Amino acid sequence: MAVLLFLVPLTAGCPPAGEPAVPPKAPARKPAEDGALLGVTVEGVLQLSGRYWSGDMVCLPPASRVKIKPVSKWPRTSLGNEKEWKAAGGTFEKKADGSLQLFTPQLAGARNTLNLSAGPGAKPVLAHITIAILHEAEIARSKRTGRWRVRIAREFSHTYPNPAKARSWRVRRHKHLYAPPRFWMKITPENGKQLLAPHLQVGQMVGFVTTKDKSKPKRRHSRWFPLNRPLVYKLEILSRELLAKKVKFKRLAINSCFRTPRYNRKIGGSSFSRHIYGDAADVMIDRDGDEVCDDITADGAVDEKDGLAIGRILRRLEKERRVRPGGIGVYGFDKADSARSYVHLDARGFLTRWGAAYKGGRRRTLKWWPPEEYREDQKPPEEGSAREPGEK
Repeated sequence: MAVLLFLVPLTAGCPPAGEPAVPPKAPARKPAEDGALLGVTVEGVLQLSGRYWSGDMVCLPPASRVKIKPVSKWPRTSLGNEKEWKAAGGTFEKKADGSLQLFTPQLAGARNTLNLSAGPGAKPVLAHITIAILHEAEIARSKRTGRWRVRIAREFSHTYPNPAKARSWRVRRHKHLYAPPRFWMKITPENGKQLLAPHLQVGQMVGFVTTKDKSKPKRRHSRWFPLNRPLVYKLEILSRELLAKKVKFKRLAINSCFRTPRYNRKIGGSSFSRHIYGDAADVMIDRDGDEVCDDITADGAVDEKDGLAIGRILRRLEKERRVRPGGIGVYGFDKADSARSYVHLDARGFLTRWGAAYKGGRRRTLKWWPPEEYREDQKPPEEGSAREPGEK
């Protein structure tokens, strides 16, 4: 018998009805300290709201209300091509405080530019930020299994699992954070090297499939990925912290970022891996591009200590509430054909921690965080309790 599907009635970016949204936490530091120029708030879409730098790409959902407000010394924002925006079906309203109230065009793939100027007029323009309208997926859910089917045009179709049936009580408790992504971008030859943040390119959001035959051209397992601004912001702030500590690199090497559910299963990823939701990345420093982590600690060896140097910075950023909280996992390997060390990070919205070092074929657990911060063996909360143990 065919499985019956019904469309999920979601407003832009909101979790399914009856499930609470998780409000973003305010940063502990002053807003201007990250050097951002704009604050963008997309109504009902936390995943696309955030702060942006010059040269970034502001990725917005179609047919949505958006507020764009300058920060720091940038008092005036304007659209680069107002006629084109209106012709595509968008509207805009300039406010006295220099902000813009937008209604985005329905047309996916539409582009425009935000111009930032220091005075009330259109000139001089001091910075440009690209606007890109994303594609909205068709999402249907099985009445029988609770799984979601996600489709984008005729190019992308994948099934997302039902978090209510997860083995992990943490996934079940935070099931509203495990709805499938709705807004997607396609990687093309034209946009692959465009910036999502000063140290992050569009093309880095989907990794290349690893093959033994190095003579074959590299290919991605998917040309589509879901945008998640909290992850992009987290990667950028991490990059700046590492550079401030005199770690030399052009941009973080990302071993794996978005994975389709099908590809994630193929490589042995967990069923509810944050990689399939587009807010996770496995990163390392690799200046020479040999796919091996650099000796960050300058101790003459590449091992889990180099990953720990990154992991501890991420933990501090989360503790200071400068980035959205999530999972941090540190890995170390001793095989010659391995990356030797890398760090998983994500912006899932609640804390998890793990670590593992592999030597001589044996696995050693790394407990590199204070036990009061996170315990894997923590008992699940009682049914109906307001908080889980250690949740703040």
